Amino acid sequence: MEFHAEAMDAKQAFRTLKAEERTLVSLAVFGGYKSREIGEILRMNPTTVRSRLKRSLDKMREQMEVSI
Repeated sequence: MEFHAEAMDAKQAFRTLKAEERTLVSLAVFGGYKSREIGEILRMNPTTVRSRLKRSLDKMREQMEVSI
């Protein structure tokens, strides 16, 4: 039951992200793409991808901590 609650929190946190943030998280976490590959797909510098992805994941983590 606890795992289900955590999954729901993650979904809710994911929904709070902006479109670009959701895209980055989706490609990295669900798609398994590396920052270089995501950069090629989205025409972004891999360093920019990494920093924006980290910020997006931090936002999700903060949202999940608030909901505990």
